[in-house]
Amino acid sequence: MKKDDNPIIQESVTAPGSGLTKEEVLARLREKMMQAGHPTVKQEYGTPQRGVETGLDEAFVIDRATYEALIKSDPKSEAILKPFANAKGINRWRTEPHDAWLINTVPGTVNIDDYPAIRDHLTRFRDNLEKRGVSGKWFELAKAEHVNPKDMSDLKLVYQESVTWPGGYALDQTGAYYASSGYHLRNGDYYIAGLLNSKLYWFLLSGLSPSSQDGTIKVEPEHLEVLPVPRTIDLDLFGMIGGASELCHKTQVEQVEFYDHVLSQMATHLAPNRTVEELSPALRNWHILSIDTLQEEAKRLFGKTLGEDLIEMWEGFLNEAKYEFNRINSDIARGERQIDFAVCHMFGLGEEEIEFIVGKF
Repeated sequence: MKKDDNPIIQESVTAPGSGLTKEEVLARLREKMMQAGHPTVKQEYGTPQRGVETGLDEAFVIDRATYEALIKSDPKSEAILKPFANAKGINRWRTEPHDAWLINTVPGTVNIDDYPAIRDHLTRFRDNLEKRGVSGKWFELAKAEHVNPKDMSDLKLVYQESVTWPGGYALDQTGAYYASSGYHLRNGDYYIAGLLNSKLYWFLLSGLSPSSQDGTIKVEPEHLEVLPVPRTIDLDLFGMIGGASELCHKTQVEQVEFYDHVLSQMATHLAPNRTVEELSPALRNWHILSIDTLQEEAKRLFGKTLGEDLIEMWEGFLNEAKYEFNRINSDIARGERQIDFAVCHMFGLGEEEIEFIVGKF
């Protein structure tokens, strides 16, 4: 995929009577926005910070049971145990829950003998840790920046290094440290999240970042940090972008919670004492599930034949759930449309230019 074969750019991009090619039109449009004189991401939010590279996750990334055991053995351990998340859990507008911790032995910052429980835990992996070929001490992380814990617990913007459209920028206030394929911007807010999740910023970033055949772009810090951040053009548009972004964040969380609630109801009532994990892929796709497929899956998985009264009940339940799910999706789509148009107007784009970016709605 060439950089200007962008999935969000409309095929109708032309410049009637101008004699310019599609690529020339898009290049001029990018130049217009990049050189509009606005402050950059770097100036407003700093340089994106890469996540932690442990060199051996088996040693440094621990589960809840290990976390609790280390603190019980030595309460001082808590000082260098930090919430930890896989970058794959970063989605558009939200992050996945996480239940892991990082032994945060940043090179040059920790005397391991001050934390005997953690020292004893890491000693079990010492042979493999010493084989990592890193310059630091055997108990230290392979590569990690020394950051102020407050920077991690404050609202920060997180994203994956490699993304495909529609991208995936989210705000996080869990205090989590992310794996090395994740990045964060300190002092994130709903405004920058709205900008980066917009079609216009995908268009800008995809013109700067290397892309693969499947449309994946690699978001290097030097590419993201030069993106413009309009601040004083129009306060109404500024507020609209931030407000719609907050709506999208909260509604996306609502969507996931509702989706999980329906799965829980299905597991409870289709097969008491069974878990959600035992539901088949067909049942997990309840938002497109037909009543006939529901009957087939209930019989196949749980040996349960639904009577007429249950069929009527389940059909009503599914219809109501699908309606609510679609309503939530519509709220997110409406918020994203508001962001897309507001961002384009922030840059003073005309109707034809806006259509190039967001298309007709």
